[in-house]
Amino acid sequence: MRRIGVLTSGGDSPGMNAAVMAVAKSARYYGMSLIGIKRGYNGTLCRSHHIEDDMVELDLDTILDIADQPGTYLRTARCLDFIRPEMRVHAANNIREMGIEGVVVIGGDGSYHGAMGLCELGIPCVGIPGTIDNDLGYTEATLGYDTAVNVCVEAVRSIRATSRSHDRPHVVQVMGRNCGDIAMKTAMATGAEFFAQLEKRFNQLPTEEKLDKIVEYQKKLTALKEQGLSEEDAVAQLQKDLPLPSPVPPENNEYGRISHPKKPLVTGTLYAVALAAVLAAAVLFTKLF
Repeated sequence: MRRIGVLTSGGDSPGMNAAVMAVAKSARYYGMSLIGIKRGYNGTLCRSHHIEDDMVELDLDTILDIADQPGTYLRTARCLDFIRPEMRVHAANNIREMGIEGVVVIGGDGSYHGAMGLCELGIPCVGIPGTIDNDLGYTEATLGYDTAVNVCVEAVRSIRATSRSHDRPHVVQVMGRNCGDIAMKTAMATGAEFFAQLEKRFNQLPTEEKLDKIVEYQKKLTALKEQGLSEEDAVAQLQKDLPLPSPVPPENNEYGRISHPKKPLVTGTLYAVALAAVLAAAVLFTKLF
């Protein structure tokens, strides 16, 4: 190959600029020119008046300074039109017109589906997993996932003092789409994984019954803490008095990973209330619609 392209697609995630710079370094090492495709797959459709406005040649010296900056130098966007076969054909033709022989796609699950569409049209693609959700198989951690978890942990720690001072729980909602890795890791890092596992062990129950069980555990936990027990002692006592149901056996989830039920360790009122609130909203939505 003499010329390749690189694009960032979907939601932005920390590390995308560093990935672009790494691609630029590799391109120079192998003697290839690099074309930056702007705004994800929208750039391949050439939505601007001139194709040069959507696809620009990248020079390593130009992008060296952006490696540690947040966001993405190439900009990013979602492209619903790319679902249509005729639009993918149009994109493939534009890529060939620019002399691009292969594309490096930095993004998440939806971006990979787009890359697969280009591959089917004869455009070789390589994917770099860039999404805070960590919802891609065959990789331990995607670009941006670790940063997202650390931001969430700091947010929880920031409000914990207020929560304890007023004896009130706070609800923290995190991103992750259909993957709970951010919520799980944040819960573990802030001492809240007990109720995360509690929900997992109840996942074979109907939603309303699941919510009732979680609220029951939460009330009993609060009562034990009001008796003077520490949070960890209250959890231990609660597990003796109310044995948890058997966990669901491990199975492959939709992202190709094995889901292993874990032993609950410590509890966190914060996560319990957040989980109860989410389930309550789901029940209400079901009843209304």
